Parts: sequence; structure tokens; C-alpha cells
Amino acid sequence: MAAPHEAMDAYIKANNLEHHTNVVEEYITDPGMEPDSTKWLTRIIYFIK
Repeated sequence: MAAPHEAMDAYIKANNLEHHTNVVEEYITDPGMEPDSTKWLTRIIYFIK
């Protein structure tokens, strides 16, 4: 999960934005129900101002 976070950090810096509060990671696919990790989906939400 490092790559998406690094990309968001770079985007925030490049666009002079400010990140505030916690990052939300919403697990759309349950790894306990789907053993194939290539099918896992996580929504990552950054709050910026």
C-alpha cells in the first residue's frame, strides 16, 4: 500500500494542498472471503484543504 500513499503525498505537495486528519482506508473486498490478492480492492481517502 506504500505506492498509493506516496503518489498522494506527491500530488498534495505538487498542488500546494494541505492534508489534514487521518487517512481512511476502506476495504471493499474482504481478504477473508477472497483468497486471490489480485482481486482485493481498497478505497483510500485523503482529506485535504
